[in-house]
Amino acid sequence: MWIFKFLLVIVIISIILLVAGLNVSETVDLELLFQEYQDVSLVLVIIVSFILGMFGTLIISIFRELQLRSQLRKEKNLRINIERELTDLKNQLPKTEIEEEAKLKDFTDTSTSNEV
Repeated sequence: MWIFKFLLVIVIISIILLVAGLNVSETVDLELLFQEYQDVSLVLVIIVSFILGMFGTLIISIFRELQLRSQLRKEKNLRINIERELTDLKNQLPKTEIEEEAKLKDFTDTSTSNEV
């Protein structure tokens, strides 16, 4: 999967460089934060916009990654608690039920191994 992302980045950068090469002599007027900038190179505007977009995407990705890791940690703790509860419940079963459960497990294990 990482190779597709890498190729996509290369294609995007190539397109930006192509557009920049075709517009070397182009200048634009830029209004930014209540200020106006005269005769700014179009190539500079494209490159700065691209870099700011990548930076914004990076920040959003970092927050998403942290959110997913937090969710994974919660799910892992929940699984551990459920396994502990199951172990405690198994320890509270009367001896006969435990033996029946073991016999059932042995039966299912032997029936699955015979199928192979």
